[in-house]
Amino acid sequence: MKLSRWCAALLAAALCLPAAASLAADPVKVSVYQSVSDAGIYIAADKGYFAEQGIAIDLIQLDSVSSVVTALASGQMDVAGGAPSAAIYNSARQGIGIRVVADKGSMQKGGGYIGLVVRKEMADKIKSPADLKGHNVAWSGVGVGTTNEVALDHLLKSAGLKESDLSLQNLTFGDSLAALASGSVDAAYLIEPLMQSAEQRGIGKILMTGDEMYPNQQVAVLLFGPDFAAKRADVARRFMVAYLKGVRAYNDAFRKDIDRRHPHQEHQREEAGTLREDGDAGPQSRRQGQCRGDDGRHAVVPVQGLPQGAGRRRQGG
Repeated sequence: MKLSRWCAALLAAALCLPAAASLAADPVKVSVYQSVSDAGIYIAADKGYFAEQGIAIDLIQLDSVSSVVTALASGQMDVAGGAPSAAIYNSARQGIGIRVVADKGSMQKGGGYIGLVVRKEMADKIKSPADLKGHNVAWSGVGVGTTNEVALDHLLKSAGLKESDLSLQNLTFGDSLAALASGSVDAAYLIEPLMQSAEQRGIGKILMTGDEMYPNQQVAVLLFGPDFAAKRADVARRFMVAYLKGVRAYNDAFRKDIDRRHPHQEHQREEAGTLREDGDAGPQSRRQGQCRGDDGRHAVVPVQGLPQGAGRRRQGG
C-alpha cells in the first residue's frame, strides 16, 4: 500500500514537471534609450503583453549606436533600438547578422519627437535656423554617421548654412540638455521627453521639430541580435507580437484618443504617489513620436538587404 502510494505521488510529480517548465518565461535583454521612441516597449511591458507571450524582459540603457551594435553582436543584448547608421551598415558589411525588424520612430507630420531647442536667454536672437550662424550648438551624433546628422544637413541647407558656420559639439542627449542649462551651448538637438523638460524648467524654447526639418525621416528602428533572430526565432516572433501590441496601443491613444492618459490624470496619479518611472514617457511628451507598426510590413529582414513586471538598469558605454 505504501509503495503504491509512493509510486502514485512520484507519477503525479513527474506529470507536473512539463507544466511547470512551460510556465518559465523566456528572458530577453532589451536595450533602450529611455526616450519616447521606446514607448511601444514600455507600454507592452506595462500592459503585460510580453508576459502574455511568455517573455520576461530586462531593460538596459545604452547611450550610443556603437555600444548597441557591440552588445547585439556579442550577444549581451537580444533586442535594441537604434538609428540607421554607419555602425549598423559596417556590421552588415562584416557579416555580423544584426537585423532590422521594425520601425521604432519616424518624423511623421505632427510627430516630431526630436527637435532643436534654443537656450532661453538666446530665444530673442535665434528665431530661425539661419540665426544659428556663429553659435555653439550641441548635436548628438554629428560626425559619426547617424540619422541625426542627416537631419542637421537638411536644416543647414534650408538656411543656406554649412557645418563650418556653426560650432558643433557631439554630445549625448542628456549632456546636451545639461550644456544648454549651463549656457555652454546656445542651442541643442534634443529628444523627448528632454525637449518638454527644457521648456518646463525654463531652460529653453523649442525652435523646430524633426518633422519640420526632414518630413517622414526614418529616425529609429528595432534591431534583433544575430543569435536572437537565428537561434531563438520563436521567442523573437513572440517578442514582435507583444511589441506591436504596445505600438498599436500608443498610436491608438494619440490618433484615436483610446485609453489615453491626459496630463491632469498624470498629475493626479503623481500626487497619489503612483506615477511609474518608465511607463508614461510617450503619453507625457509634448510632441508624440509616431511609431508605425500596424501596417503588416514587419517581417524579420536582414540588414544587408536594406538601404536602411520589467527590470531597469543602466549599462555604461
